[in-house]
Amino acid sequence: MWPAEIKRMSWRTDSIVRKPVPESAGAGRQWANAVIDTAVPFLPEALRRRARVTKAVAGKVLFGRGEAAEDIHHVLKGYVSVRRDSPDGEGNILQCAVSGDWIAESFGSGRGSGVLAVCERPTFLLSVPTRALNDCLDHDHEFARAWCVELGRQMARLQRQMERLRMPQASERIAHYLATENVEGRPEMVLPYPKCVLAAHLGVVPETLSRALAAMEAQGRIECLPGKRMRLVEQQPLAKAA
Repeated sequence: MWPAEIKRMSWRTDSIVRKPVPESAGAGRQWANAVIDTAVPFLPEALRRRARVTKAVAGKVLFGRGEAAEDIHHVLKGYVSVRRDSPDGEGNILQCAVSGDWIAESFGSGRGSGVLAVCERPTFLLSVPTRALNDCLDHDHEFARAWCVELGRQMARLQRQMERLRMPQASERIAHYLATENVEGRPEMVLPYPKCVLAAHLGVVPETLSRALAAMEAQGRIECLPGKRMRLVEQQPLAKAA
């Protein structure tokens, strides 16, 4: 179960109005450990003592262009974009990080790589110092193995997203998302974030997503159910990436 403070986070404001961390240090540490047990239970005690659960308002920059980030971040709830400048000035989105994703400048290489990480919505983060993480990887072999498994999971998730973004139609991307991203393995899920965040995750604008969802519902391909649930009625073979 998520701590109640995270569950009650509001997406209707540009800031998080509830203070999630209890006032006393002891209660705050206990609360943070409860978050860690839910999100990253394999984290060793040495990192738990250094980890911080923080709240970030929309627009918060986690690390800037050319900066060596001091922390690696795990998104608990929210949405962070990682982007790089492009010649046309628009910028290229490298990662749309949502709940369960890790973010780091070159994954803690210590060298600025010219990317920018920004919280696009109010976001809860679990942050761990990269130096402490690297030290644990050097000396704690059990954690190193667990970290490899975690990075493998992250890579598989990014591969699914890359496959999805290569599909030409928004409806194909939606069907692919519903078929592959539900942890229970069923074509039905509760949307974990607002539609504007889902649109960015699918590489479309919100208006395109709304039109595609309406068309798919009218065609009987999906069902929009109460409680932000959505079900893929018929799983057709996923389109091959171009």
